Amino acid sequence: MDTLQGRVTRIRHTAEVTGNSSRTRTVHIAVLELGDVLVTFRSAAPALIEDGDEVRIVGYTDEGGRTLEAVAFHNLTRDVVDDNVPQPGCAGAVGCITAAAVAGVSAVPLFTREPLLPMLREMVPLWLPVVVLVPLLVALLIDRRRAAERRDVLALLEG
Repeated sequence: MDTLQGRVTRIRHTAEVTGNSSRTRTVHIAVLELGDVLVTFRSAAPALIEDGDEVRIVGYTDEGGRTLEAVAFHNLTRDVVDDNVPQPGCAGAVGCITAAAVAGVSAVPLFTREPLLPMLREMVPLWLPVVVLVPLLVALLIDRRRAAERRDVLALLEG
């Protein structure tokens, strides 16, 4: 990740709307120049940046260093921070819900009076822990990575 700081020039705000008649999603896009680098920042809300603002931006540059896809910015003029780094916690919740659903469905044959699938009944103790633990571990690893990325981005914004 790279960090740039400077005065914003030639900022343009736009929005991209996707979806269908029942559900839409709006992404706000700010395209600006910071020195000789073209910066693009996408977020769920409009970026609070205007021409002349002093900003520190964190993101990924292309190989030539001429464009930067921003993941976060700190508008030093207005003292506003915004970022697109996913919050930790969502993946863990999804993993827990998935694990609980799989465990519940898998346990049904164990508690019925008549065996639905005798072979499944014998196999459940073997594969149930794997089916429950693997999604949970994957979700926890994703959350750890997200937390580390968020920590790094916020540290870079602080300077």
